[in-house]
Amino acid sequence: MKDKKKPVCMLCGQPSAKSICDGCAQRVQGEQLGKKSKESKGKG
Repeated sequence: MKDKKKPVCMLCGQPSAKSICDGCAQRVQGEQLGKKSKESKGKG
């Protein structure tokens, strides 16, 4: 008898069909864009 675990987001732990939910994915992408923007301004 196998127990199937409900899929959850790896970052926030909320139920999600994906390994990273849409909300967390957007937050991570926003953080990366912010870092990239700061780096490009510093090198210019």
